[in-house]
Amino acid sequence: RPFSTDPEAWAAIPEADRLLFEARELLKGRRYGPARELFEAALSREPWNRDALLGMADLCYRSALYEAGLEYVDRALQLDAYDAGANFRAGSFYRARNQIADARDAFGWAARSMAWRSAAYVQLAELMIGNGDWPEAARYARLALDFDRTSVPAWRALAVIGRKAGDEALADEA
Repeated sequence: RPFSTDPEAWAAIPEADRLLFEARELLKGRRYGPARELFEAALSREPWNRDALLGMADLCYRSALYEAGLEYVDRALQLDAYDAGANFRAGSFYRARNQIADARDAFGWAARSMAWRSAAYVQLAELMIGNGDWPEAARYARLALDFDRTSVPAWRALAVIGRKAGDEALADEA
């Protein structure tokens, strides 16, 4: 497989896409400041670019700028209200802001996608643990395990539920 990009191919890619590619590479290297600059540059060229909006939202979440991040996610959701990745991020922002009903709704939409299903169900289980609703929390944790048998967060949720609910068998299973 090639490890370099053909200069002709690179020149044919729209500038916003090139900026997004570079920004994602910077994110992988944990170079958040330069990544932010590139995401902003991409958004200045294409204000409704989904990937740039979600990239900025991710950076906002890392910086605990939940209100600003939610604005980026809301713009992405205006493009596609059923976008699972955007809904998962929205749920994370709502959860961080303690807006439980909104978080539950957003994670519910994210769970409709195979890519986000297990992670969204774990988040829903954790929300139900916070509410003390042990049966519903266990249901969501088991749904997460249906799609990822090795999900450590789902097993951890079941262990917490078992201990809190006094269900030794569940805690032992987890």
